[in-house]
Amino acid sequence: MYEDRLEGFHVFVGGGLGATHKKEETFPRLAEPLSFVSPEDLYPVLEAIVVTQRDLGNRQERRLSRMKYLLEKLGIDAFRLEVEARLGKKLPITRPFPINHNDFHRGWHRQKEDGLYYLGLFIENGRLRDQSDQRLRSGIREAVARHRLSVLLTPNQDLLLANVPSSAIADVEEILENHGIPAEGGTSPLRGASMACPALPTCGLAITEAERSLPSIVSQLEVWGYGDEPWNSRALWFPMKMRLTIVAVAAGATFSGWDNWVSTPPTDGTS
Repeated sequence: MYEDRLEGFHVFVGGGLGATHKKEETFPRLAEPLSFVSPEDLYPVLEAIVVTQRDLGNRQERRLSRMKYLLEKLGIDAFRLEVEARLGKKLPITRPFPINHNDFHRGWHRQKEDGLYYLGLFIENGRLRDQSDQRLRSGIREAVARHRLSVLLTPNQDLLLANVPSSAIADVEEILENHGIPAEGGTSPLRGASMACPALPTCGLAITEAERSLPSIVSQLEVWGYGDEPWNSRALWFPMKMRLTIVAVAAGATFSGWDNWVSTPPTDGTS
């Protein structure tokens, strides 16, 4: 964005977190910058990327069919040449893309459209449910239905209630307050930066708890006086996901200088 005008898009390729336990030919990989493309060129470039993967990707081994393994094999420069050949022209050069903070978008924010706002709500571990002290599901449902709001999901497992007219802000806040949902604040920085995978009883690969245990771990840290620390706390409870910590740290999962990874070691003695 430049002076409220969309200049283009940073296009990254070859990233992925998945890996198969004990299959060392599979691994997490960081995406690499391919190009900075204009809005009118976005769809043609995306199509050329997909066609490149279709033509050159692994079709013999499903486990290795992801684009990240093609990037690992060719390298970003050779991959770019293949995309350009299918696009019919050279790609623009990449631009600097600094990542120096994790924006949760919580609280009220003005949208680009006149008179409209969006509200970012913290959803602990992405679990939208009613509890005795906080009826998240009922409160959000009522606010969305009454004011016909748009609902967006964030990478941090939170919700954005969008297209809220300025005249409806007070009513939305009242609805949420009546259901025990704070529109602003109400969550410590430590809890707000925590996240867990579903683990037991939902995930068939899990060997113990994560989502159901992380909130109590965070509560104990808050008791010990760490509530104001914006650490990124992640609970990962099966061996395959332990690989993901490598990618997350390499990619800069935290910007405060601290990461907390709570995980169990593999049961087969490997590390």
